Amino acid sequence: MNWAIKMNWAIKSAVAFAAIFSVAANGAELKPETAHEWEDYLVQANARMMDRMQRNFLWADESEQRLQRVSSGEIVVAPIQPKMPISIPHGLVHHWIGTAFIRGTHIEDVIVTVREYDQYAKFYTPTVIGAQVIEQSADPTQASDHFILTFANKHFFSKHALECENTSSYTRLDACRWYSQSRTIRVQEWAQYGTPNQHKLPAGEGTGYVWSVFNMSRFEERDGGVYVEMEAVALSRDVPLALHPPVYPIIKRVSRSTLATSLDETRKAVVERSAAVTSIKYKVGE
Repeated sequence: MNWAIKMNWAIKSAVAFAAIFSVAANGAELKPETAHEWEDYLVQANARMMDRMQRNFLWADESEQRLQRVSSGEIVVAPIQPKMPISIPHGLVHHWIGTAFIRGTHIEDVIVTVREYDQYAKFYTPTVIGAQVIEQSADPTQASDHFILTFANKHFFSKHALECENTSSYTRLDACRWYSQSRTIRVQEWAQYGTPNQHKLPAGEGTGYVWSVFNMSRFEERDGGVYVEMEAVALSRDVPLALHPPVYPIIKRVSRSTLATSLDETRKAVVERSAAVTSIKYKVGE
C-alpha cells in the first residue's frame, strides 16, 4: 500500500494526543531502548502478517460478516488487538488493519495507482505536501521503490512538517494476488515549517509524533473488483501515565476514522484514474 495512506493515518492518530497535552511541545528524543523494542515488535508483527497470508490471504476472509460488509462497499477498520495503542518504554505502538473493496477495477490498475507517488499531493491533500521519487523500477517486482514524502497537518502542525524517506517492495503471488511491504528508513521533522526560520531537526528528535512506520498491504482481485487491505504499524512518543485514560480513546477513534478515510481516498484515486484512462482510450478511438 502507498505511504500516503499509512502516514496520513499515523500522523493524525499520533497528533490526537498532541491536542490534549502541551508537554509535547517540549520535544522528545527517540531512545535506544524504544528503538530496540520497536524493532522486536516489528519482527513479531511481520511473522504474524506472513502467517495470516498462509491461512487466509485477507483479514476480511477471517469473518463472513466482515467480508460481507467490505464487499458491499463498507470500509472496515479495527485495532490489531483490543488494547491499543501498545505501550513500550518511552513510546507507543499504533497497530491497525483495514480493508476496502474497489468494484469494477483490476489489480494492475490498483498497483499502478498506489505507485504514482508524484500524484500523492493530489490524492491525499492536504496531508501530503511534497514528493520526490529517488528510484523506481518500471516493474514493481524487480526492485524496491525509494522515495521521500513530506507531510503536514494544517491544524495541529501549523509550524511542523515531517519528511519521510521510504522504501516499498511489491510481490506478485499469482494473477490475482499481490502484497507489498513498506517502511520508513528516515523520519525528520521540519521545525518552523513555512517560515523564514524553517529548519530540519536530526532524525529521532522533535515532537515525537511519528518516529517510524511499517506496513504490509494485500491486494486481491475477485468478486468483480479488488480488495485492498492494509496492516499499518507506527511508533510515536508516549504520553504521561495520568493522561492515558482520556487520551487513549481519542487516539483509537482518530486512528480508526483516518485509516478509513485514507482507504476511501485510495479507492477514489483508483476509480478516477481508471475513468481518465478509459476517457483517453475513447477519444483515441474516435
